[in-house]
Amino acid sequence: IGQDSLVVSYCARTKDFLDRYNLRYRLIAPYRIVPRLPALFGSMIEEVELQISGDPHLLELHRNAEEAFEDLSLNARPVDIKNCISRVCTFVEGLAARRPEVTANTLGAAANQLTFWPHATIRNVLSSLYGFCSDYPAIRHAGNPEGRLRELELGDALIISTAILVFTGYLTDVNFEDLLGVRTAE
Repeated sequence: IGQDSLVVSYCARTKDFLDRYNLRYRLIAPYRIVPRLPALFGSMIEEVELQISGDPHLLELHRNAEEAFEDLSLNARPVDIKNCISRVCTFVEGLAARRPEVTANTLGAAANQLTFWPHATIRNVLSSLYGFCSDYPAIRHAGNPEGRLRELELGDALIISTAILVFTGYLTDVNFEDLLGVRTAE
């Protein structure tokens, strides 16, 4: 409407509103609301949850992972830390097992059967995370106590679980253009 001061004021108020209510978005010039990184991850997980809603087995695995996070937030005992990592790994393993090209029974082997990886290193990251879950004592198996460099801490549960959960974007049919709000030329 030709009123620069009104545009500046409106942008400032919109930014304040987004910041105040922590709506997982931010405002960039020239007035575009975009998701913040935590919102993208949360939206991806919500999309995964929608996609598994008709699969009782995956729902159970997801619910177990959610409950493990709840237990972790209530207690943060060593057993809760390990259980959280284990349950997340099991959920992602369940997603991988549902892929049509996968015949393997473990996440590490499934990672090797999947062919959509952009680079072998990405495949190896998932396989290595699974290897950690299998080798660190009392996460998925008895493990190798000699391989342990230190006891797990709360931050390890969050970082390792998040790293594993990121791979759900590869293992499901998330529409990343919609997730990011990318406008495609029509």
